[in-house]
Amino acid sequence: MILNLHAFFIPATLTWGTLSFANIVTIFSESLSICAVNSFVLISGYFSIKWKWRGFLSLIFQVYFFVFLIYIGLLLAGDLQFKWSDFFFRANCIRYSYWFVTSYVVLYILSPILNVFVENASKKQLLYYLIAFYLIETYLCNAGEIFASGYSPLHFIGLYLLGRTFNKYPVKKLESVGFSAAMYVIATCCIAILFIGYKIFTTNSKTAFDLPGCYSNPLVIIQSVALFFLFKNFKIKSKVINWCSISILSVYLLHMHPDVKQYYYDHTASLYGLSVFDRFIHLAILFAAIVVVSILIDKLRILCFNACWNLGYVVKERIKLKCCHRREDGL
Repeated sequence: MILNLHAFFIPATLTWGTLSFANIVTIFSESLSICAVNSFVLISGYFSIKWKWRGFLSLIFQVYFFVFLIYIGLLLAGDLQFKWSDFFFRANCIRYSYWFVTSYVVLYILSPILNVFVENASKKQLLYYLIAFYLIETYLCNAGEIFASGYSPLHFIGLYLLGRTFNKYPVKKLESVGFSAAMYVIATCCIAILFIGYKIFTTNSKTAFDLPGCYSNPLVIIQSVALFFLFKNFKIKSKVINWCSISILSVYLLHMHPDVKQYYYDHTASLYGLSVFDRFIHLAILFAAIVVVSILIDKLRILCFNACWNLGYVVKERIKLKCCHRREDGL
């Protein structure tokens, strides 16, 4: 879904005359995927982030592993020339290059506090808080950097608390596959229709999904909840899925790498000269290739991190042992 979101291109302006079948299919395809980011955070909230130094450092290590592995690879290939300014820009990638990682790191740090709040709040308190939160977010969704159309840590906090609340107080209606599927389809159609209307009846020249498809749009949040419960209600047990899911963030880190994303944008944009069917076939192959490559690279990252962690543990134990010996000698 994230790969599909970043492969979305339609004319900057849209009119009834230029609204072709291909544009409609593209918009509906985008509408199906717009809830991907929210769904990722909802999953984190439902199962809760359990704060551990190892988990936090693994997340940071994963980001820098991909940033510098690709950067060094491009330097060795001669596609880039080393500059200190470029190096320091990549060293600040969490701040400048990956907005999702920035917001998620803040959420990760605050998760213990959020977990305590949910565990100690009553059902009524959580309900009132979430209603107030989403009313304010809907009103202020595009107001500066407060909610930033869903790109801010504050939006992630709301989704996380929503996921924790669903875990603590299940909603029986959402446990129905038919209901959650219908809710997802209806929300998707409404988002697509709103987007078409927004593009036709406003003079906004942006090619982004704008207001109808921003992550803080209530319809997108509803769609995210529906998609989450749709899959939660399926009983699937697969070692392959679990093996892949551990590394799924790597897909984002690879194709949105500061040195790679423009190539991704240019290539996916070039496919819009093909027929709708041919474009989707090409995109499906591209998406599958990126997922496979990302996961395989991330498995190497896991091996490297485990080696570093184990080495750090050995060093720490040796330091402790030396300190104990010095104390004994002093005594």
